[in-house]
This record gives sequence, structure tokens and C-alpha cells, in this order.
Amino acid sequence: MTKLDVLDSFDRIGICTSYKSPPEISVPFAIAQGAPCETTFLQGWKTSIGNARSWEDLPPAARDYVSFVERHMGIPVSYVSVGPERSQIIVRPTAPLRIPASVR
Repeated sequence: MTKLDVLDSFDRIGICTSYKSPPEISVPFAIAQGAPCETTFLQGWKTSIGNARSWEDLPPAARDYVSFVERHMGIPVSYVSVGPERSQIIVRPTAPLRIPASVR
């Protein structure tokens, strides 16, 4: 997951979880026709996460956001970027490819 840090200043964060559209219309066409989005709102963390280097360093609300996305999409998030620098990445213990500490 990239750019998690751009959400640092929000009180709450909306996540579109689906679109309300007739079943015979595929998602891209539904969006083009202005189908309303069903949104789930999560609490923001209102603090900079740029110095976080481990999952535990993230505020609970940021971890909740990532976990929600994982559950909703049905896939794990292995890497979380918290800033523009190469060193500003969190590699989760379940990541399929571990980045050596000397590279981070």
C-alpha cells in the first residue's frame, strides 16, 4: 500500500466499498453513469506517520485502516509506504519478500 501518509491529516477517512447499480451493468460502466458509491468511514489518525518503521509504530487508527482494506479486498498488505523516501516503508512480517535492513 503506497502513500498511507497522505491520509495523516483527516479526521475520518471514507472508503468506497461498492457501487449501487443494476446487476447487468459492470463496474466501469456503472461509475461512468454516476452510480452512487457506498462508503464506509473510518477514524483518521491526525498525526504524522513518516517516522514509523514497523507495524507497531503506526497509530492504531492507521493499522485499522490497512486491516480494513485487507479484509475488504481479501488479500494481505505486505508493504506500507509512509513517505516518499526509500527508507519510509514498513515491511510486514508476512511479506513474501523481505528487504534487508541495509537497503532500507
